[in-house]
Amino acid sequence: MRENATGSGRVSIRRMALAVGLILCTVAAAAGQGLTLEQQRYFLACQLSLNVTETDYAVISDYSVASGTQERWQGYQGFRSVSEDEFFMAAGYVEEASLARRHQQEYRATSIGGVFATVLGVAIMLGGEGEAAILGGGVLAAIGAGVVGYANHRLDRNWAPYALAAEAADQYNAELRRQLPGDLNRQSSFDCPRVR
Repeated sequence: MRENATGSGRVSIRRMALAVGLILCTVAAAAGQGLTLEQQRYFLACQLSLNVTETDYAVISDYSVASGTQERWQGYQGFRSVSEDEFFMAAGYVEEASLARRHQQEYRATSIGGVFATVLGVAIMLGGEGEAAILGGGVLAAIGAGVVGYANHRLDRNWAPYALAAEAADQYNAELRRQLPGDLNRQSSFDCPRVR
């Protein structure tokens, strides 16, 4: 999926067909390994998978122009989107889950602090009198906007590289397949295990 700088994206027909094909291949592979229909449902509901998205960005300053593509991955357990820390926790990577959670908290705190400083700076500019209020408020607003830009460019990405997430998913799915329960009694929902 390609996304523009605002984050809105379109799913192409080709990618949708690829996703459906992968699901059908997973079902066929599970059926080929002698799994019952209930075991196939359980595996599909609990497996970990990844989707990679790309975001194009551009930065323009007085002296230069820079652009690029930032890759992000999104984790799924079954068909449910999960956060990065939930993904690693499900895989049994407790330390990695803790570090991912701390990274996300840092991103949120930095973004909120930057927005607060920007709003406060604008309020000082508009409510104050004299050049000192306008200058001080302008500097505070500019610093706040810079902090928000920093958070969005540097911190709004995955803590862990794709390779680590793919390794965690592969290990989890292999262990999940080994530990498939024999009798699932046609459950309507599953409690997916942590396997590490």
